[in-house]
Amino acid sequence: MNILNDKEDVLLLYNSAWCGFCSVLSPQPKSLLEAELRALQREVFSLHPAREHLSQQLSVLWRENRRLTLHTYTLETQNAELQEQSGRLETLYREKTRQLTDTVHRLQELADASEELLKENMLLKVLLNALRDTDRWDADRQEEDDGQEEADGLHKECEAS
Repeated sequence: MNILNDKEDVLLLYNSAWCGFCSVLSPQPKSLLEAELRALQREVFSLHPAREHLSQQLSVLWRENRRLTLHTYTLETQNAELQEQSGRLETLYREKTRQLTDTVHRLQELADASEELLKENMLLKVLLNALRDTDRWDADRQEEDDGQEEADGLHKECEAS
């Protein structure tokens, strides 16, 4: 039997007269020791499948750990990209908000100017109508005066005749 074989477990029994442990074990019959040896061999043999199962579980855990490590790296990379994009969007948002505020102020100024122009236009219409009425009144008076002068002239002609 080769005891350097790493595939099998080996139990080595030795006995020496000068060893205190050996002297305690030595009065025991050889059959009892052989029975213990067989029990130990059965126990070691029953542990082999458990060792194999644990080895498989460890392999699965290593693969899962590797997969999770790669997934973590991917998520961290995506998070960094999202943070960068978020910063750019925040800057763009502030710029657009400033532009919108400026536009609102300009529109308000235009609305105020338009309102002033409407008021001035209304005043101009009122003045124009007043001027037209004055011109009509002057024209009517002029016609009345012309008619009166004509009537006076006719009246004087009639008196003279």
